[in-house]
Amino acid sequence: MNNVVNDIFNNYNENILKFDFNTILFSKNNIVIPSINNINNISIDYVSNLQIYGIRFTHNGYTIFFIPYTFIETFYKNCIIFKKNKLIIDFSFIYDIFLLDLNFPEICLLYSASHIQLVGSNINNFKLSCEFTDLETKYRMKLGNTNFMKQTNFLLQENVIISNNLYIINIKKVSQTIGVFIKNININNIESIYWKFDENIYSICEDITELYNKCKKFKNGIYLTFNTKDNNFEISNKKIICCNEYNEKKLIIKMDNILSDIIPETFFICPDILYFKHQFLYFPIECKRE
Repeated sequence: MNNVVNDIFNNYNENILKFDFNTILFSKNNIVIPSINNINNISIDYVSNLQIYGIRFTHNGYTIFFIPYTFIETFYKNCIIFKKNKLIIDFSFIYDIFLLDLNFPEICLLYSASHIQLVGSNINNFKLSCEFTDLETKYRMKLGNTNFMKQTNFLLQENVIISNNLYIINIKKVSQTIGVFIKNININNIESIYWKFDENIYSICEDITELYNKCKKFKNGIYLTFNTKDNNFEISNKKIICCNEYNEKKLIIKMDNILSDIIPETFFICPDILYFKHQFLYFPIECKRE
């Protein structure tokens, strides 16, 4: 398989296009907006057989977080823009959900082992570009000599099984969570939602009023928060559900009826901490998360 060749992105391996420290620092063809210290968007030539699986943020080969493309399509469709034969992914939602008070270029411009990867198939012959904000050298040097901790979130998916008008989500990978996006579910057919930890039952919502106080409705799914909803329904880490201490842990959604055999997809929002020390990046909670 041939390597992709262009003047911005020239790393290709197994259907992955990525840009790294050298790409961002020395590329002359990107659009620089000096007022905001973040990556604004990425774009790729669009054709009908283009398949994108997701966006991966990595450091030293470890995944900081991976965002499935189907998640963006379902819950942040307005961030996918088609313009002049280009598919553009607006990164604004990433800072609201995942990076929080962390600007990724603080990592990307400081650490040569940090990458943002676009993962898919049929992408090796397409030109990928990025709109980002550069950081001044003195700012990068200052960050490089500073030790600090930053809060972030990442996504984990759990399988769903259907049984007697119940959607049962067995928690296998999630150790702590603040909420979950669920694709392919109709909020109008939900009767109740509850946790089952070993033999204990903890109700999340049991009537329509509680349901709308805990859920944000999307065209093809919901966001269920384990916190108290605010006016903007922002992602909040004030209340964290910890699952590690239990042997059996399930999130159960009781439906009025299940008419479709389409199984919902779950995307749990899981909090974590990134720790910077002497220009190295650490993952105190899960150092080898993939």
